[in-house]
Amino acid sequence: MQDANLIYIDELTDLYNRRYLFTYLPKELEMAESQKYNVWVLMLDLDGFKAINDTYGHLCADELLKDIAKILKDNTKFEDKKIRYAGDEFTIVISNIDTKGIPEIAKRLVDKVSAYRYNDPRSQKEIALTVSLGIAGYPQDAIEARKLVELADKALYVSKQKGKNCFSSASEITSEMVWKKDILERFPCPVLVGRENEFTSLKNFFKLTSQTKKADIVFISGELGSGKSRILGEFGRFISADNSFICAQAKCAEKYMLEPYRILTNVLYGYFSKLDKLPEELFEGFSRDELSVLFSLLPGLADMAGLVQDKDKSPHDPLKLRDSLIKLLSNLSLKKSPLAILLDDFQYVDEQTMELLLCLAKNKGQAAVLIVCAFSLADVSQDIVFKPEAFSGCGEAVILSSLSEEGVKNMILAIFADISLTVDFYDLIYRTTKGNPLFVEELLKHIVEKEYIFYQRGQWMQRDIKEADLPKSIGDTIKARLEILSPEMKDMIAKAAAIGGNFQIDLLQGIDSEDKGYVMDLVGSAKKIGLIYEAGPGGGDEFRFATDEVRKILFKVIGDSNTKRIYSRLGQAEERLNSDNLSRIAGELYYNFKKAEDWSKAEHYAKLVKEGKGVFYDQAVKYAQDVLEEANISKMLAPLSKEAFSRMPELIRSIYIAGVNSTLYPENSQIRVKSNEDAYNLLVKALSETDLLNIARIDKTIIVNNKKLGKDIKNIFVDSFNSALRNLSVESVSFQKGVSLEELTKFVNLVNSAEEKEEGFLKCLENSGVVNIRVNEVIYDVAKKKSKEKEGLEDIMLIDYLMGRLPGKGKAADMSAAVTTHAEKIAQELERLGEQAANAAPGVDKQALKAEIVAKSIQKVGGKLSANDVNTDKYKEGLSKAILAMEPALRSDVLANQAEDKDADSGIIQELGRELPDEVIIDVLSRQYLKKDIGLDKMKRLAERFLFNPQKKSRMAPVLKEKLTGLGASKEECDWILGIQEREISLDAKMKKIIALPAKELVRVLPTLEIDYVVKEFMVQKDEAQIEAVMESLIRALEQKHPDNHLLSGYLKNMLDIFIKSSPDKLLPKFIYRFCKIYPQHREILPVFLAVFDSYLDRLIRTFLSAERFDLMRDLLEVYASDQKAIEGVSGIINSISDKLIEEFVRRMDTKLDLGVLTEIVILLKDKVLGKLIDSGLFEGGVPEGKYFEAYLRRRVIARILDCMPSELVLNIFKNRFMSVKSYLTNNLIEIIAAMESEDIAEALEPVLSGPDPAVRRKVIFVLGKMKSGRSARLLLKISGDKDKEAAGLALRTLKGRADEAAKLVIKAALGSNSLIQALRDGLSS
Repeated sequence: MQDANLIYIDELTDLYNRRYLFTYLPKELEMAESQKYNVWVLMLDLDGFKAINDTYGHLCADELLKDIAKILKDNTKFEDKKIRYAGDEFTIVISNIDTKGIPEIAKRLVDKVSAYRYNDPRSQKEIALTVSLGIAGYPQDAIEARKLVELADKALYVSKQKGKNCFSSASEITSEMVWKKDILERFPCPVLVGRENEFTSLKNFFKLTSQTKKADIVFISGELGSGKSRILGEFGRFISADNSFICAQAKCAEKYMLEPYRILTNVLYGYFSKLDKLPEELFEGFSRDELSVLFSLLPGLADMAGLVQDKDKSPHDPLKLRDSLIKLLSNLSLKKSPLAILLDDFQYVDEQTMELLLCLAKNKGQAAVLIVCAFSLADVSQDIVFKPEAFSGCGEAVILSSLSEEGVKNMILAIFADISLTVDFYDLIYRTTKGNPLFVEELLKHIVEKEYIFYQRGQWMQRDIKEADLPKSIGDTIKARLEILSPEMKDMIAKAAAIGGNFQIDLLQGIDSEDKGYVMDLVGSAKKIGLIYEAGPGGGDEFRFATDEVRKILFKVIGDSNTKRIYSRLGQAEERLNSDNLSRIAGELYYNFKKAEDWSKAEHYAKLVKEGKGVFYDQAVKYAQDVLEEANISKMLAPLSKEAFSRMPELIRSIYIAGVNSTLYPENSQIRVKSNEDAYNLLVKALSETDLLNIARIDKTIIVNNKKLGKDIKNIFVDSFNSALRNLSVESVSFQKGVSLEELTKFVNLVNSAEEKEEGFLKCLENSGVVNIRVNEVIYDVAKKKSKEKEGLEDIMLIDYLMGRLPGKGKAADMSAAVTTHAEKIAQELERLGEQAANAAPGVDKQALKAEIVAKSIQKVGGKLSANDVNTDKYKEGLSKAILAMEPALRSDVLANQAEDKDADSGIIQELGRELPDEVIIDVLSRQYLKKDIGLDKMKRLAERFLFNPQKKSRMAPVLKEKLTGLGASKEECDWILGIQEREISLDAKMKKIIALPAKELVRVLPTLEIDYVVKEFMVQKDEAQIEAVMESLIRALEQKHPDNHLLSGYLKNMLDIFIKSSPDKLLPKFIYRFCKIYPQHREILPVFLAVFDSYLDRLIRTFLSAERFDLMRDLLEVYASDQKAIEGVSGIINSISDKLIEEFVRRMDTKLDLGVLTEIVILLKDKVLGKLIDSGLFEGGVPEGKYFEAYLRRRVIARILDCMPSELVLNIFKNRFMSVKSYLTNNLIEIIAAMESEDIAEALEPVLSGPDPAVRRKVIFVLGKMKSGRSARLLLKISGDKDKEAAGLALRTLKGRADEAAKLVIKAALGSNSLIQALRDGLSS
């Protein structure tokens, strides 16, 4: 993470940067006002620097800039702020100095730069420089920071006009000198002109929403340049001034169009990020599932609220997500304040945001939201999702027409308020622009730049302008204005236009890895002529174009010929700047690389979007299809005829059947040979129309040569083929013309090979000599890889094999009898294949896996039976017989498998189970009860499934109860499992059982005791003693090492939840203390501990950190830190709080508060916080300027902590810091090392010894002289051979002065070395 101080440092010169100026100066002026002293701003610009850069190159220019920075440092005081403002512009802020002293400083700087000479080693020429300087002072010239800087800049402009190499003050500025600069700063038009009626309409809608508390949507439309963005912005300022309304704004963009809800998330994050804390009512009424769905789209919102996100990444129902978002807007607008959402360039809205807004507009009572959308009619096309007619009847319209002649005149008067113009001038502008506001502004700028209007001899003057002299369109006007720009400026504008309407300097700079100051210089020049404006408060690094129309025209004029290169470099820059989280901007990267026609990367990021937006499956398919349609490969994929495309399911079926037969039949089997030939014949027929046949899968969709197989195609084999590809981590298969039967045979054999290939499917194909079939592999996570074999078997084992749809097996209708007849054979085949799958999966319970595979296969058959309208009763009879024929233990596990799913209310296994004989049901339940990991809850669900009607339950309950009692079950357990109701047990009776029962029995009967109810009842009674007794009983049961201890986790977790909400100050600390206290002696409870605390850890840590309950925080983290996997599992939580942790540590360190427990936490977390701890001593954040001793003490404390850390870890971090920090921070690192007792760290100092700064090297020698290790002595010896004789001599004297044995041994060894004898003897004898 970037350190806070580094964002204010210019990388090239090590001076402060422009951002620092506009952060520091307003605060300094406030201080100056309160303490009554003056502040001076000096602006400096190097004369003719562009010519030097062009002639001698940027490397020479960079060296010159660094030298100028040094001159500024050497000739001003330390406390004066030296700033690199832009490329070759510098600013100095000087406070509390006599007015007479400022000219002396200015003259000294001008003279020093003038006397400076630079000898360029490349050209062997001497380069001279001069500087022009401008001065403005507070309070006499201006009292506001931005104005003060502007005046200093104008005074600098005066110096340029006076002949350069001089300085001028703000008092010397005259209108004649800076008239053009002044007039261009008046744009955009300072007031909204000619839109009074439209603005009144918007205010009326605003009032209506305030009164009715219902949703309304308003559309602002108009032609290009009609002022849509301007009126929307003015309306936003109007609403923001009204504290009764919440205003949130966002700008839609073409690059966001395909990202679901991108615009709405921009709106929400934009608003919430401005708040100190989220409104309490924001999540009121949300269920856990609703929050999970909401946070799947807005994970940052969970972080802001301090809530733990659900780790489940499975797809969510899009309708549920939409409803959750509407509920969020409802809470915000109805329970807090009405909400106004203002969306510019709405023609580029994403489909999901549009549908949500449409839903709000049609159901007005859902939220008190006024939605105002501005869109360009010219951009509404078939390629975008927004269609105005979709909102017909539920939205209001504000249409912006052209300005009247009077409106154009008023606009000109507002800009040229002090200029007397002729009637003909107003008429000419109106005739040329036809009243288009954007055209008016751009044309007026052009007129100023051409000096048709100018200032001379104390008055404004106007030259004669003919209509033929003026451009005829907005595009022509902008093109004419661009003619005066340098190639570098045009290139910069093109790159900025590619980024979007708003752009950040860091990204613009990163496109071609240019110096930030140089880029700022170009941006500043574009700003001066009104091409771009600052997007936020003065001094920020975000800028904008006047309108999106201007941006598009600029890019078309400048960047069109270079589109691919610009977008390619832009994409690469975004990759570098966001390398830690590319999925967050995957949509933008997709857009940029698509524009660059870099199809490989475009496809990659389309897939990344798909993976990251799993809740929006349809949109993900659209993304990937877009890439396939535009990729180069699509040029090779000829579209198939309608007839050929209709045969694709049959081709896929034949390839799949050939693969299945390769598993079921011997190699030379006629069935196997015939199925391969059938598939090959169909494939050759398909390739007669195209050179390449590509079959791709996207989730559950199959795409053939860029065309998706429709949902109307019901083909069981298409699904199975898709599964087979997924299991092999293959996304697409391409068959080239010329493929042979042998190659296809090898392919199908590999697809269904029972043995998993470690080297990957593509490599297997290559090794088999297959060249005309290619696959595109993807990488799956470990969990998916492990499930691969299992999924493949589920698909093949029963869906095709048992249902009899393979060649030679007869029709489906005939197979019902066959399944019944061959039930035992089917049972044997199920067991065999299940065994095979279980053996292929290491490190799992093979019996459980075997049962799971068989059960899921039978479940799949049930689904297919109902979908295919076959003789289901016969099939069920056959499957039931097959299950009965299984080995009893497997049969028991298969029948019990579905009970794992609490929500599974139907399915063929349940149906089959109901028809089983009584003795089989008793056998299943008995075997399950004896399993060590069975819980009473699962036993109860199993009993309910098998004893599904009162008659069956009445008949079997006594027999089953007797059987279970014989196996050791208590009366309470039997009654609970069988659902036998007794009289209500009192709270006291339950409490007595909880306290009195032995651990083993307590664990088994927990469900019957209703622990959660007991705890809640005692909470209501405020009987903490009883609650503590319950807690103690459960934790005591944990200590007994009972095999069923894992069953306790749910009850303990619920207890924790109750304590967090109802007793955070009393019972919660006791619970954590007691739990953590038993852990060191009972480490086997770690899985239970993690199950209880994982989902609450983030909340607990943040709460304890804020409440300064560091002891509880330490106790929890001690347990996690004891296990590598456990601590890594919560690394995200630790990373998220590490900044605040170190901030609190530093605060307590600086204010001399106790650090004991916090120090223990820091040592526990090691590498998770170590870097940030070192940085707190390195960058001195929070240390008042000039308080060097406080900073020194901070580093001493940090050194003591580092001594407790693993040496290798500390050493590596120091090495990295020495390589990455600026030179001025190196001394701080050395100081930390000097204060450490551990000398293993000496190795980190070695790279510093070869650095260019002699002062730093001397400091390192001093530190090494204080150490006593052999490593430090050898480093001193190494320096003794340095070319720097002063450093070499100092190192030798330091080494000689050490009295430790390690140093003596090093000296003795060195004196015996022929290569060093003379130098060492001379040095040591002196």
